[in-house]
Amino acid sequence: MKALALFVLCIALIVPSLATAQCTSQTIGTTTYHNCAAGGSGTSNTIGSTTYHNFNNGVSGTSQDIGTQTYHNLSNGVSGSSNQIGSTTYHNYSNGISGTSQRLGNTTYHNFSDGTSGTSQRLGNTDYLNLNR
Repeated sequence: MKALALFVLCIALIVPSLATAQCTSQTIGTTTYHNCAAGGSGTSNTIGSTTYHNFNNGVSGTSQDIGTQTYHNLSNGVSGSSNQIGSTTYHNYSNGISGTSQRLGNTTYHNFSDGTSGTSQRLGNTDYLNLNR
């Protein structure tokens, strides 16, 4: 859920002008491939406790897991953390956006302070993300 949590934030960077975003994140081995219907895409590659992100809009960065905390740093200056407590992940980012992702079964409900909300559903090794702004 931690790589997906950062990807949810990055949706705003990849497709900022859209009212809705429909994306998939498919994990094969240690690499997750992100693709949005509007054309945004990228990869997240996990090596040990660090995940390296690269998106087609030029944004890249890392997420590092330390216990239940994940620290995010992106090349566009956005940084922050995600803290997982049970089935809920609490997000706080340097651009003022905060929010939660709560997993219930194979569905995760996302709610952010900028009004972005939606769900992601895991089927096998793929997350299907639907966000509304």
